[in-house]
Amino acid sequence: MRLCDDLGPHKKYFPYVSSIARHRVAVVTADDDVLYPPRWLETLVADHRRHPDAIVAHRVNRIVVDGAAVAPYERWGRATSERRTPRNYAVGVKGILYPPQFLDVLRERGDGFTEVAPGSSDTWLHHCSLRAGVPVLPVVALGGAGFWPVRGLRRSPALLEQNVRAGRNDRVRAALWSSADLQIVLQDHWDSC
Repeated sequence: MRLCDDLGPHKKYFPYVSSIARHRVAVVTADDDVLYPPRWLETLVADHRRHPDAIVAHRVNRIVVDGAAVAPYERWGRATSERRTPRNYAVGVKGILYPPQFLDVLRERGDGFTEVAPGSSDTWLHHCSLRAGVPVLPVVALGGAGFWPVRGLRRSPALLEQNVRAGRNDRVRAALWSSADLQIVLQDHWDSC
């Protein structure tokens, strides 16, 4: 274990990605207040082998589009197919595997999250994947079952309250996305601009 600055939710990945010049292996992140089912890591690795260029996650939200606008985060549903779409948004709570080339993207982006997204790592990471054209795919082998919050730990209601209910994810997304980013999501294709 190594100590690092308190980067909030970004401390799961940033100290590692910023310390390596060229990444050669994937990285898996997981929350420390969740119990994971026996095959959660095995299924992440298996999907990574099938899709080595993609970010794979046990929980992936699908961005909902309402006409010419993105619906509020609170209305987004779950992605359940392996269709490659810029509308897939990985959520860290159940574990995410990031491929080496994406880790290089994160290193190059640096600590820009500290200004715009200090408490919204999922939104920052989606923004980086959107800009880099790196797809996010759901791992469906476990069907989302077997993940349990650890009892007895004081779970911070702040992330759910601030990011979802109080709209921080929506505000951060609006601050990060350019009009080209929005068009990619609205048209549901990276080559749409």
